[in-house]
Amino acid sequence: MIKSLKIENFKGFSELALSGLKRITLLGGANNVGKSSVLESVFLLYSSRQQNFFTKQHHLRDVIGGGSWSDFFYNLDTDKTIQVSVNDEDTQYTLKCAIKEGFHPDAVRAVQQIVLSDARSGVAVEASDLGHGYSTSDSVTLEIMLQKNEKNIYKAHLHNDPFRPITIEKQINENLRVVTILPPDRRRTIDVRALSELNVKNKLNAVVKILKIIEPRIKDISLVQIGNTSDIYVDIGLVKKMPIKMMGDGMIHLLSIILAMSRSADGILLIDEIENGLYYATTSSIWRGIYEAAEFFNCQIIASTHSYECLKAAFKAIHSDKKEQFSYIRLERKKEKIKAEEYDYDELEWAFEQNVEVR
Repeated sequence: MIKSLKIENFKGFSELALSGLKRITLLGGANNVGKSSVLESVFLLYSSRQQNFFTKQHHLRDVIGGGSWSDFFYNLDTDKTIQVSVNDEDTQYTLKCAIKEGFHPDAVRAVQQIVLSDARSGVAVEASDLGHGYSTSDSVTLEIMLQKNEKNIYKAHLHNDPFRPITIEKQINENLRVVTILPPDRRRTIDVRALSELNVKNKLNAVVKILKIIEPRIKDISLVQIGNTSDIYVDIGLVKKMPIKMMGDGMIHLLSIILAMSRSADGILLIDEIENGLYYATTSSIWRGIYEAAEFFNCQIIASTHSYECLKAAFKAIHSDKKEQFSYIRLERKKEKIKAEEYDYDELEWAFEQNVEVR
């Protein structure tokens, strides 16, 4: 798991440091204070090897037309460098993104060092072999550098033209954590493929066990082909199975999160506005399911919330003997900067007992 996070010159943050990340971390604070941006910064680092990784950031916000690189720089100041660092027990990964003018690939060493991934053909070719008008220079590029313990493990230049290839100067030779981000609108869409993969791996029984927290009558869950589409049905002891969509939003919400965790096993799941679409009375049960699923898939959860009820439900759902697995971080704007106030289990317990406002 990542234990700490530092963000510089990204979106609304000139600098922000979070040191209390646990297996389950909730982010709170007022609107427009940067909760979603914290999640996006982590997603940015772990998706930085993909040519469309900045475009994905725009898609998370439903930005039409692709936007521009400057949207991601603090105060739109592209003279500074975006920097995101994450730390676990003994390893630090740092992503640096900077606008560079007059980029020139090293033509002499291109064959050894620069590999171009052609966005149109999907074929990786060497710079000297490109025959469709690629120029060896570009007026403006986005330089992407990923470091592990301050040593460069990946370096590339992203071109402003989406139909131009990305220039990779140093290929990465290791696998990073799998990181998935789950925006509110995707929690009403169930990942059928993920469910099928769990079925093949004989892990559906674990999913059923977790779903029983919300609906004790569930005996089985299955994928059913109807016409040209597939849907998910559950057995609750009636004369026929029921579509899971008939079982209520809480069930769909929890299953979508479980399946996203399965996609991020041994990695990180980022959930924006986790309480969105939930009835407050079911939130505690859903959190119990989330805790069990996070342990089963060995997945770290970082989620944002606006809801005081959601925060209390998350706190109450965790067993006291596992309190070291939970933390709450409140973001607050102070003058021109955003600061983080961190609460562990004991501090949050005291705040609830004293009716201290922690949202």
